[in-house]
Amino acid sequence: MTAVRSFAQTASLSAGPALLVDAAAQNHPISPDIYGINDYSDQGLAQELRLSVRRWGGDHTTRYNWKLDTYNAAADWYYTNFAFSPDASGLPDSSKFNQVMELSRQTGSRTIGTIPMIGWMPKTRDRVCSFNVAKYGAQQKTDPYNSACGNGARPDGSNITGNDPNDASERVTVDFMRQWVEYLVKRYDRADRGGVAIYCLDNEPTIWLFVHRDVHPQPPGYDEIRDLSFTYAAMIKSVDPSAQISGPVLSGWSSFFYSAIDWLSGWNTPPFKYWDNPIDRNAHGGLAFLDWYLQQMRVYEQQHGVRILDYLDLHAYVLPDGLAFQPAGDAATQALRLDSTRALWDSTYQFPSSEILEPVRLIPRMREWVDKNYPGTKLALTEYNWGALDDINGALAQADALGIFGREGLDLANIWGPPTPDQPGAFAFRMYRNYDGMGSAFGETSVQATSSEQGRLSIYAARRSDGALTLMVINKTSGDLTSNISLANVKPAASVQVWGYSKANLKSIVRGASLPVSATGFGTTFPANSITLVVLPAAPETMSAPQPVIGAVVNAASYGSAITPGAMVAIFGQGIGPSKLAGAVVSSSGMFGALAGNTRVLFDGTPAPVLYASALQTAAVVPYVAALKPTAHVQVEYLGSRSDVVELPISQVAPAIFTGDASGRGQAAVINQDASLNSTAHPAPRGSIISIYCTGEGQTNPPGVDGKISNRILPKPLVPVSVKIGGVTVVPAYAGAAGAAIAGALQINVKIPDSIAPGNLVPVTIQIGAAVSQPNVTIAVN
Repeated sequence: MTAVRSFAQTASLSAGPALLVDAAAQNHPISPDIYGINDYSDQGLAQELRLSVRRWGGDHTTRYNWKLDTYNAAADWYYTNFAFSPDASGLPDSSKFNQVMELSRQTGSRTIGTIPMIGWMPKTRDRVCSFNVAKYGAQQKTDPYNSACGNGARPDGSNITGNDPNDASERVTVDFMRQWVEYLVKRYDRADRGGVAIYCLDNEPTIWLFVHRDVHPQPPGYDEIRDLSFTYAAMIKSVDPSAQISGPVLSGWSSFFYSAIDWLSGWNTPPFKYWDNPIDRNAHGGLAFLDWYLQQMRVYEQQHGVRILDYLDLHAYVLPDGLAFQPAGDAATQALRLDSTRALWDSTYQFPSSEILEPVRLIPRMREWVDKNYPGTKLALTEYNWGALDDINGALAQADALGIFGREGLDLANIWGPPTPDQPGAFAFRMYRNYDGMGSAFGETSVQATSSEQGRLSIYAARRSDGALTLMVINKTSGDLTSNISLANVKPAASVQVWGYSKANLKSIVRGASLPVSATGFGTTFPANSITLVVLPAAPETMSAPQPVIGAVVNAASYGSAITPGAMVAIFGQGIGPSKLAGAVVSSSGMFGALAGNTRVLFDGTPAPVLYASALQTAAVVPYVAALKPTAHVQVEYLGSRSDVVELPISQVAPAIFTGDASGRGQAAVINQDASLNSTAHPAPRGSIISIYCTGEGQTNPPGVDGKISNRILPKPLVPVSVKIGGVTVVPAYAGAAGAAIAGALQINVKIPDSIAPGNLVPVTIQIGAAVSQPNVTIAVN
């Protein structure tokens, strides 16, 4: 029995399809943004998965009033206004969107926001509704928690029309949204400096007439969606040119080709199909909506010199009934779920029962739309769901979808209704993003991988930055499958690592015994209903550098062992960088890069900003996501060769003062009030203000952004700061980010007490929370 089978109990064996991997064919980057999640995710899971991108979207965001922190639930819940925050006194800083933004910062994730374009917002934080029973009469349904609010349908089911949209809402213009974008840039900076990364142009505007009919009962057409996109996208780019825009954020298949005007026309004309009388489409040259929309975006750029659409953004709600958001179902439903992922790519696959009468092949179709109409536009599916995330069936489908996203070159994807951390669907993500609990992941460069029967045993392959080849194999059948994996253009080490997830153990990913492998391949058995990750390390002789060896990781200011999020650390070892010192790489937007001298430092797989790199000593800044775990697993990667993992305890706060000779002792790194460097030759007068430079304050408010050079936004420590000079405790005048320095550099401005004795060796310590900086650090005072 082979090693792969050790992670699961198996019942039956059968010959599996032939698998082939060619590491030199079809190479292209895999975007980390395909592993995104919509807002409703567990923060612990987000940290575990190194969540790349988190989206604020959904029906409620179409009518989200950022000043009131209130949304109208529209048809989702009786057209009622709901305030997110119970207390308005802290708004807008305490808003729900800001909370999402700051949660993203804490996990090192980028944020996708949704910019409302519908032109109507809740006018009050009060729980008022658009179809009040007292005003509009008896209704088919009323809110079980507030009988005054109805669903906007008469008892016979017909819609109430002609309601006053001002009952619960008020009109707003693009200027209202401009103020929001300006506020977000002021609070969180531009997109390229840690601000809102991407703005969706509203949410599913083609169905406003159904979801938001209390304020927009008219069917949106080609022109309205185009004009609104022009107006709002141009506004965003004018405020933050580095922000990315996604649109038109369509709801599903019919909206890709027709407008809501077309649907109504078709439904009201024999034979009553939405596509049968496309008056709006015909008025626009007979072009399918997305063809026309993309062409219009291209024309805008040609006329104005500004690209206002960066992503073609669709929602992948194309599945037959009974799959998305549904439980596993019977055997036939489960088989259809596993088969239906072919709709993402397969030109020969058509749903057995669906109103879609042709192969969907969604991602290649999206690429064709872009290549034909607006080349350079990236591809996004900001909502999708295959259902059954609480079952191994849904986990298999989810793992298959993630593999397809990477292989097909999708740029961005966000699951809607993500799994809880203990559900099988979460383990599908873990298999790609953190299969060993230490940040190890599926590769970043897709390579060719084929199965003779992808419907039974699918395979995806990717090269990792450390040279390892990673293979994800998904057995969709109820029996074990024994297959040969043929390798081409691969020089692996003598054995491979195996990790698996299956129904035999739904609570963990299990490591199997290693397998022998040759340059031409290996054979093994994949358990029934399982996800298997095979990691083929590169042969040592193929590596460009020997394996780095970490000797110690210490605070760069004190050389103590306490490490905190955002702290500058020094790493000592052998082969941990180039022979000649390499300095940091800083982008034009003022961000320190995670690569210097072909050297990276990884904390649980998250690349850290590198300050400098050399063979014996490398320095970096601990990513802020480390705050969410008690330990971190550190590796140094040089020229693709990775060190073994070193596990470090993480402290929430561990202040340390930089010293003049970088020894961690003696004269502190302090600037006097007259801008001179504090020293025995330039002591600071009593009563003057000095600036002390430190690190180790931990997470900040607002949350820190890895690698960001501080500018006008100066984050502060979360806990109180005090300074003791010559035995006297002083509250600083300022304690926060050091201006024009990387995030993690702390500046404390404090007045020297008049009461202390002068001298060249006056002791100084700082205290943040309960933690105190290293002893034996001094300043000169006269």
